[in-house]
Amino acid sequence: EFVIFIRLLNALIMLGIVASLYLFLCWDYELEYYSDTKLRPARVYYIGALRPGGSFLGAIKNVTSFTIVSFTMEGLAFLLAGLIPLLSVHYGIEIPKPILRLTIAIWINAAPSALLVSAVTKYVLWENLRRTEHPRLAFFKKPIVLVQHNFNAIAVLVEVGLMGKLPCRLQDYALAPLLGAFYVMFTWCQAYSFADVQKYGPQFRYPFMDTTLGLKTTLAVIAIFSFFMVFFVVFAMAETILTKYIGGGFLGSCVAVFLMSAVVCRF
Repeated sequence: EFVIFIRLLNALIMLGIVASLYLFLCWDYELEYYSDTKLRPARVYYIGALRPGGSFLGAIKNVTSFTIVSFTMEGLAFLLAGLIPLLSVHYGIEIPKPILRLTIAIWINAAPSALLVSAVTKYVLWENLRRTEHPRLAFFKKPIVLVQHNFNAIAVLVEVGLMGKLPCRLQDYALAPLLGAFYVMFTWCQAYSFADVQKYGPQFRYPFMDTTLGLKTTLAVIAIFSFFMVFFVVFAMAETILTKYIGGGFLGSCVAVFLMSAVVCRF
């Protein structure tokens, strides 16, 4: 019951944050591209659905960054992983096998992505913004952003190290790059609706997705898929690492969760 409670609590926190961003976010910034781009950077405005000037359709843009997409999927995985044992064990409801498989597929994509997001934020984004004294660093220090970039990884590591250990098997590696592949295609499809296309032309949320860069974009996509596979393997081996190198047991698992969280999280 405690595991069910924690999973549902994680889902409530994650999906609640996503809902708040969709409804109330108000922020804007200018896109940045590499020096050899052929694009004209646009200023992007994020306005929540319930904010003045906002709309329920336009606010979808608020929740389509990779961080939030990954955060949403992780919340959905925890929601399903909490409801399935609650309904089956406590209420005797038989859960259809497609729902069980869907839950595992979502978890396999969301959990490694959470570690990837936290690691990239800590070692790439934070360091680059701090080194250049970029004004966007203040945005990364906001509480709700810190939660997105840290709680996602902590929740995953706690689940693997201390809770029910949702399965993530190496033989399921074919599912690992699905989220990345979907998001790359989604980003390219969004190019003509992400900003004012009449004024600025097509725009991309991330500079490495800029299709005017030629070979550089191709290498970036290959690197993205490689990172997904690497983090999937690391995550799939996490339970073995906990047992073999940390020693297993509750205390050893707590130490492992703390150390792994320290590696990928930054506050």
